[in-house]
Amino acid sequence: PDADAWVTVERERVLSERVVRGVRGEVTVRLPMTEREIPNAFVSVLLVRRGPIGVTDAPAQRMRIGYAALRVDDAAKRLDLRLRALRPDYRPGDSATVELTVRDARGRGVAAEATVWAVDEGVLSLTGFATPDPMKVLYAPVGDGVAVASTLRLLRPGLPAWLWQRSLAYSAYESRLASLALGAPAANGAIDMSLTPRADFLTTAFFRGGVVTGANGVARFTVKLPDNITTFRLMAVAVTAHDQYGSAEATMLVTRPLLVRAALPRFLRANDSVFAGGVINARDARPRRIDVTASGTGVTLVGDSALTTTLAATGTEARFAWRGIAGDTARVVLRVTDGAFSDAVSVALPVKPDQFPRSRT
Repeated sequence: PDADAWVTVERERVLSERVVRGVRGEVTVRLPMTEREIPNAFVSVLLVRRGPIGVTDAPAQRMRIGYAALRVDDAAKRLDLRLRALRPDYRPGDSATVELTVRDARGRGVAAEATVWAVDEGVLSLTGFATPDPMKVLYAPVGDGVAVASTLRLLRPGLPAWLWQRSLAYSAYESRLASLALGAPAANGAIDMSLTPRADFLTTAFFRGGVVTGANGVARFTVKLPDNITTFRLMAVAVTAHDQYGSAEATMLVTRPLLVRAALPRFLRANDSVFAGGVINARDARPRRIDVTASGTGVTLVGDSALTTTLAATGTEARFAWRGIAGDTARVVLRVTDGAFSDAVSVALPVKPDQFPRSRT
């Protein structure tokens, strides 16, 4: 016999519905999917068999219901972000210009508001930090929030199990819902004492909110970099007035041709004897003669304050003898030059008081 079908598209509510009458055998029903259905929806079909009801017929058994879970392409809501620094590398303390380009699914530039920031890649790698993707949170698949009930049970005692049990197809989808992911890289020069030592070390180079792109989808801004010698990861998230979202990442290298990194203890105490200094490297890994000098405040330099050595291809460590003195903070300054390039670094060390732990009973 024929049946009438109530077809609904639903999620947190019934999004659309239609009645198909006189269904017999296999019938094709076209259901347009729009941005409203992103990221997923459920299609339910409720069939009611036509014809007279016999004396022995159970009215509830004249109905059948089934569900199908649909994934809806989120391309219309996803932005394509491109992020880059305008130069391949920068020097510590430089002013860096960053460019952000935002395009929609059709490749057209769109006006958007973004937050852009940069963090030391070495710190991010310790935790495996991934650049946030707003789409995975704001358009994550959700379950069906529509409940189905029938008054047919009032015509005969007892509640048919099919009215409250979910279909096998729906249950299978629900069990996989949590795992669904949205989404369809020779020293012959003097030490340059005028070079300001690097001392401003920050894990987060900058955090810039409210970056607004023009109608062409492009925005540029300039930030001052800290003194870190590292690779920063540039990250951006953006949103448009039409609830479109996206994210992007890029790298920004901050370095020098010749550089010195402090290799010092984490703190000092008065009268501590320390033999330490810094590690020197060159980007081109070419061996050469270098001059290294050391100075400090709040700490006494014992012996020579300068040395000349050969820089190996893999780097060289230069050490000096120090003695701690009473105070709050000691500051060590290291300078290096090869005659053509120079670098200097300044590091503060806390000076801790002598401590004599006691145990009491």
